[in-house]
Amino acid sequence: MIGRKLGLIAVAALAVGLVVAAPAAQARKKVVTKTFEVGVGAPGGGVPIPIPDGAGQATQLARSFIHVKGLNPRGKIKHVNVGVRIQHPFAKDIEVYLATPRGVLNLSHDVGGTGNNYGAGPASCAGTFTIFDSNTPTRIDTPGLQAPFAGFFAPIESLNFLSGLGDKKATNAVWTLLVEDDDNTHPAGTLACWFLQLKTTNPR
Repeated sequence: MIGRKLGLIAVAALAVGLVVAAPAAQARKKVVTKTFEVGVGAPGGGVPIPIPDGAGQATQLARSFIHVKGLNPRGKIKHVNVGVRIQHPFAKDIEVYLATPRGVLNLSHDVGGTGNNYGAGPASCAGTFTIFDSNTPTRIDTPGLQAPFAGFFAPIESLNFLSGLGDKKATNAVWTLLVEDDDNTHPAGTLACWFLQLKTTNPR
């Protein structure tokens, strides 16, 4: 009788353990999204970065860096978004690139008609971004599309090229936004803020 009672107690304890453990297992997300942001008003601080005004041999790049950290080294990237807030009186002068662990991607160049800026509102991380998302149907280079591109747009070169990239490589690399002004006939602009958003798997 005593043995039977002990057996029932052990089974009950095991059942309680499973009930307690189940929420913990469910709490672990299979896919996580992390956003890294730099610029005016970003959590880590930042200042506007001047975009050199030039063309030809005088052309220079404005560079801003993000050090990716905190990813599961066994995970892989599923999706990448990039948001930019750029002040410029003639958006068509601007070219935007993303330097990644797999190479440099052309996000946008020579688009926007006679409109100004990438994004709207405050010239900071509090403003409305131009968000490059390759799953968005509207391309940034759609004929007749006018700046300021407030919202989601597919980049010229797809960010889906980065799908499957190991999180270890993503973490060990510096991701860089490159902005160029290829026409010196208009006033110069500034890069106010940008963010990199990575959706990755999160295996045990």
